[in-house]
Amino acid sequence: MKRLLVLSRQDCSFSSTSITSHPKTIKSKNNQNKNNMTDNTTSKDPWVVVTSFWPTYRVCNGTSEVELLQSPYSTISLEGGEDGFETKKEAIVYAISQRDRSGWFEGWAEMHDEYDEDDEDDEGDKDDISIDESVDQWCSSDLENEDNDEEQIIKVMLLSEYNEEKERRNKILKKAYEEQLAKTDAARCERAQQIRRAGRVFYSFPPPPRGYDIPADVELLICNGKLLNVPRKDQLHFKDEGQVAPFDISRLTACKSIELQAINSKREDIMKVTELIFASCKDKLEEFHWIAARDVPYIIGSNSGPHARECMQNLKVLSLPFAWGFDPDDLVEVSKFPSLERLDLRSSLDMQHGMGIYYDDSGRNTEMPYSEAFLTVCQKCEHLNHIDLGDIMTELYGFSVFAMTLDRFVLIEAHKKGIKLKLGDASDDEESDDEESDDY
Repeated sequence: MKRLLVLSRQDCSFSSTSITSHPKTIKSKNNQNKNNMTDNTTSKDPWVVVTSFWPTYRVCNGTSEVELLQSPYSTISLEGGEDGFETKKEAIVYAISQRDRSGWFEGWAEMHDEYDEDDEDDEGDKDDISIDESVDQWCSSDLENEDNDEEQIIKVMLLSEYNEEKERRNKILKKAYEEQLAKTDAARCERAQQIRRAGRVFYSFPPPPRGYDIPADVELLICNGKLLNVPRKDQLHFKDEGQVAPFDISRLTACKSIELQAINSKREDIMKVTELIFASCKDKLEEFHWIAARDVPYIIGSNSGPHARECMQNLKVLSLPFAWGFDPDDLVEVSKFPSLERLDLRSSLDMQHGMGIYYDDSGRNTEMPYSEAFLTVCQKCEHLNHIDLGDIMTELYGFSVFAMTLDRFVLIEAHKKGIKLKLGDASDDEESDDEESDDY
C-alpha cells in the first residue's frame, strides 16, 4: 500500500523551485522575480490561475514528494483555460472569485477582513476591492479545518511556470516508476534464483513473465469435461475450439507430479476425469498441484472415488492455491493424507468464515474458524514439515486474512512440531526460520 506525504499548513505551496518549499521563501523569490517583469505579458505567456490539491494527515502519512505526487488526492489544473489573462491583476481578481466560490475557502474573506461588514452580502462590491499584487496564492489550510481530507491551493502564475511545474512533476514520477521497476525486476530475479536452488515444482502468482515457475511433469486442464494437455500459462484464458486433442491418459503411468486446473466443468465431470488420472498414476504420484481447486471432499477427500483416496495416501506434496469455497471442513480432509510433507494453501483460507467472530465483542474467547482444522492437520500428518500460507499476515486497510481465519497459538503449535510456516514478509521471528529463504 502506498504511503503518502502530507504537507503541513506551512508547506502548503508549490513552484517551479520545489513543491515542499516554505511558502514565505517561495513568495519572496516570486516577488523578486516578478518585480523584474512588467505587469503586461505577451499572449504567448499569459497569467493563469492554477488550482492544486494536497492530502492531509487524515488520509495519508507519507514521507517523500514522490509519495505525495502519487496520491489520488494530489492534483493540479488550470482554472479558466490556457488563454489566461493579459495582466496579473486580472488573474488575481479571477483567482479571488474562484476562491470565494470554493467550499475549501468558506469564511476566508471574513477572517481576513477583505470586505466591509456592511457590504458583506453585496456581491457587486467585491469587484471593487483593492488588489495587492504581491499576494498571489491562497491555501485553505490557513483556515485550520481539521476535518479536511485535502487542502486546496489557488495560485496566480505565468503559463510557462505552470508548464514547468507539470514537467517537473512528470519527471519525478517517471524517475520513481523506473526505479520501482528496476527494484521489482531485481526482486523477481532473486526470487527466481531461490526457486531454482530449491529445485522442486513451484507455481508463482501472478504467473510468468511476472512470476517464475518450475513446472510439474505434466500440466493438465479439464475443460468442458475433457482432459487436455495445456501449459499453465495458457490455462486461465483457454478457449476450447477443438484445436487441442484430448490427452492420452496412459502417459501418466510414470508421472510423479501433476498440475491441474478445471474450467467450464461440472463437479461430476471433474470427479470422473480425476478418477481416471489417479487410476493411471496409482502409487507413483507424489505431487498434486491443483490451482483454483473446488469441491475438495468430492475430488480428493472422503466423498471422492476409490482411486483418488488410494492415491492421496502416498501423496507427499499437495498444493491448493486460490481454492474456491475452501472451508474448515475441506482443511480437515487434508489431515487424512498420512504421507504429506508439504502443503500449499496460498490465498485459500476464506476470511468470510471468521468475520462474525472478529466483529463480535462477546466472541473474543472463541477460536477462529480454521484453527481446529489447522491443528488437526499438524497433528495427524506426521511427516508434514512445510506449510505455505502466502501473504496471510499482510494487512490491507487495517485487516489481514490471518486475523479472521486463524489464532496465533496454532502457529506456535506448528512451530513446536518442527513445521516451517511461510507467512509472507510479515512472518514473526517465532514462526519463521532464517534458513527458509530458499524453501519454496
